[in-house]
Amino acid sequence: IIVNNSNPRVKSRVNALSAAMLNGKGERNFKINTYLCPESTECYEQQVWNQAGEPDKTQDRDHLPDAQGYFINMKYPVKKPITRIKVSFPT
Repeated sequence: IIVNNSNPRVKSRVNALSAAMLNGKGERNFKINTYLCPESTECYEQQVWNQAGEPDKTQDRDHLPDAQGYFINMKYPVKKPITRIKVSFPT
């Protein structure tokens, strides 16, 4: 079993899952077979969001996307680009 040391932030997990389904380059790294996985399909189609922009836990449609999101976040994390700027001061 491969696991992270801690759980990712909710927004990081949601962003990773969204990007795996369709990223900015038009690539799809995560697909759901709607015929073989009708429960997953239903969960994604009926996912409700709360006021904070996070998955609503009161509708009981978040368990499968959450579980899949943990895996996707580990396999395809959304990484912020690192920018290095050389700063120098006149002497």
